[in-house]
Amino acid sequence: TNVENLPLQSNSVDVVTGFSVLHHLAYQRKVFQEAYRILKPGGYLYTDNDPNYYAKKILQKNRVYNMLRNLYQRIFEKKEGKLNQIDVEKKTREMAEYHQFHTLGFHPKDLSKTLTEVGFREVKVIPHGNSKSFLGNSYLNCPWYFQLYMVLVALLSFDFNYQRVSPQLLILAKK
Repeated sequence: TNVENLPLQSNSVDVVTGFSVLHHLAYQRKVFQEAYRILKPGGYLYTDNDPNYYAKKILQKNRVYNMLRNLYQRIFEKKEGKLNQIDVEKKTREMAEYHQFHTLGFHPKDLSKTLTEVGFREVKVIPHGNSKSFLGNSYLNCPWYFQLYMVLVALLSFDFNYQRVSPQLLILAKK
């Protein structure tokens, strides 16, 4: 089914959910419009696990991080025999992970603005590490590998703002 033209009646569902979906799409506005169309008044759009612009921007500028990331990729891609992928596979992967390769992820203010323009009344875009991080805005409420990631970002950037170094975004929007 095409997510921009769902075979559902307008105002027919209470909740629309998506997990790790938005970063696969070049444009989100049509998906948000379609979600809005099928939601009943008072219904919710919930998406999660898409990249936070701030965290990626911080890392992209850091030479130490880029050196470590390139070393990591060389070791593991070579180990898995993927170092010399053919161009077609690379292009397919780049399109499948559109916002991982072509943008810095999603800017929370831009997402909020788009959702409001589409018609959603209450919009929350929440940076986080993972579901455990909702127990409090703290690195300590995440698994060790998310803690390590966020502490690394904070140390490399000298930016200890939890909202900016959190790698993922959650969206909750009410029609």
